[in-house]
Amino acid sequence: MNQEERRSESRKKIVDAAREIFFREDFMGANLDDVARLAGLSKGSIYRYFNNKAGLYLSVVGETGREYTAALTEVVKSDPEGHVLTRVRALSRFQLDYWSLHPDHLRVFWALDNESVIGDLPPEMVDSVEQAWRRNLAIGQRVLDDGVERGELLDVDTWNLIHTFWVLQTALIEQDTTRIRRRVRGRSLEEAYFGAVEVLVRGALHPDHALPASECSVAVLAKA
Repeated sequence: MNQEERRSESRKKIVDAAREIFFREDFMGANLDDVARLAGLSKGSIYRYFNNKAGLYLSVVGETGREYTAALTEVVKSDPEGHVLTRVRALSRFQLDYWSLHPDHLRVFWALDNESVIGDLPPEMVDSVEQAWRRNLAIGQRVLDDGVERGELLDVDTWNLIHTFWVLQTALIEQDTTRIRRRVRGRSLEEAYFGAVEVLVRGALHPDHALPASECSVAVLAKA
């Protein structure tokens, strides 16, 4: 193994270890000593590849984002000619399944929502995550744009609509972690989630191209 290969392997060990620590402890709780111990390297080794914890955090967020983007892209590519509601349904199912299977991934974004607690984050970190977020939303936006072009959707602001989907879906998923909110909601996450998706997308469907009501029920969405 040459020097470049050794450096690449060491960097991967650090990022893999940091990912586990950040997912478990979030940004504030993560300790670089723990990262080094888990990676089987010295703490000084981390600084050969990353200037500080923020830089390491950015690398972990970037890697997580790339995995999500790749999976999301595959969902969109699987049914390029499908009705917009069918495709939105698939995107919504992916979103729910992904975060249900990887709840720890949400922890890694804690720092981005809590700058008032930890102070301003490095601009390059914020910019990088913003670009990744916009990239993922743009994938969904293209599905809505197709729906508008085909006449399946009204001529709506597709960026605003996909962002509304994102906010609604992530809020419902995050709230499911709190017992009192589940009790107030009074129904399963899937019922609330897909019911909200149906209401939102039905409001934008063109009346001449809407699917029959039987194909748009919450039960059908939940089984998609």
